[in-house]
Amino acid sequence: MKRRIHRLMIVTVSFIVFACGCQPTPVRLKESQVNSTFPHSSELPFDAYMEKTRQMVEQTREDLEDLNGPGRAEIIGANTPFELVPDPAWYPQNDDGKFANGVLLIHGLSDSPYHMRQIGNHLRDKGFLVRAMLLPGHGTVPGDLISVRYEEWIKAVRYGVQRMAPRVERLFVAGFSTGGALGVYHSLVYDDIQGLLLFSPALAVKSPMAFLAPLVSFVKTWLGKEDDLDFAKYESFTTNAGAQIYKLTQAIDQLVEEKGKRLSIPVFTALSHEDATVDAEYYIKFFENYVTHPQSRVLLYTSRPLPELAGNSRVELLNSRVDKEDGRPIVNFAHTSITLPPHDPHYGNQGEYRNCLHYGRSSEERRICLSGKALVLGEKGSKDPESRKKYETLQRLTYNPLYEDMMDRMDSFLLLD
Repeated sequence: MKRRIHRLMIVTVSFIVFACGCQPTPVRLKESQVNSTFPHSSELPFDAYMEKTRQMVEQTREDLEDLNGPGRAEIIGANTPFELVPDPAWYPQNDDGKFANGVLLIHGLSDSPYHMRQIGNHLRDKGFLVRAMLLPGHGTVPGDLISVRYEEWIKAVRYGVQRMAPRVERLFVAGFSTGGALGVYHSLVYDDIQGLLLFSPALAVKSPMAFLAPLVSFVKTWLGKEDDLDFAKYESFTTNAGAQIYKLTQAIDQLVEEKGKRLSIPVFTALSHEDATVDAEYYIKFFENYVTHPQSRVLLYTSRPLPELAGNSRVELLNSRVDKEDGRPIVNFAHTSITLPPHDPHYGNQGEYRNCLHYGRSSEERRICLSGKALVLGEKGSKDPESRKKYETLQRLTYNPLYEDMMDRMDSFLLLD
């Protein structure tokens, strides 16, 4: 009798598993158990931090299994912190052993230090000591964003600033998206940096349902599951990740609205008005109300006139409708495009990666997009200005066609000309 019941239970469970399509959870969608906090003290030397983090990445990434040679080094290098030292022949340290300028690079949500390396290379060549952080939950497996907290990201930035400040005369923080929000938060709480470089700063999430993310995260783990083929960025996205960036934006709002904090240091910002991830119009209002330094500037890429901003001397409008060499027009700039140049080997105009995640996994639109035959490039969800209909196939833009111009303007802001 017991044996019969046991068999019946096995059959029943097997039927339920088959009926619901249940499958074992892939390793990448589980937490690695080693990357949800920032455990390092401010006493840990930066080179030791880089090595510890490199080992963590090497031990956790599935795509490194049975992989040797340049490909392995490329993946590890993309996802680990780094340091770039300027040529001492051109930029010697002063008598105190300090560099004149330094910048701490902070990547965005689900991204990696790779997304900031091109800007780091540029600033290194201009004499900056450059360091890049890896935020907790990143660089290993998407599952590590299941339970991470934004306070751990704040700890990482604080560590980076504390380790770097004694090495330079002027210290800047440069952040993309969530990294930009973390730079803003740090600057509102501490007074140990001399300026901010912000790229698509995530001070408000574009989705009107963002406020629900903290509640939804209790019952739904994933907002989207993908194949995670991009070695420099998670393609799968946890609900908790959305909840944590929302909580970070709320913490910033509390600092400026309730505690009266202001950004009194110079701030350089570049972002797209058509950004589908962060709210550009909210940022402009934040900039006007809370960024007080007169030298602060915003480069706002837009595909249409914005007469309401024409009289703002600190906001410069730049046309984001650009013809591409192969004939496909760029209709506007995407959130994902600002920090990367056209020549980037992975995300650039001849790069190996195409961002088509806005189409269904088995859709014909995604197939066309991945084949490189999308009709236009731009921000996901963009509409034709004449028909007001979404473009038939659109590849999300992953590089900035005006990158060199942006670098020139940033140099002028930094007084590097």
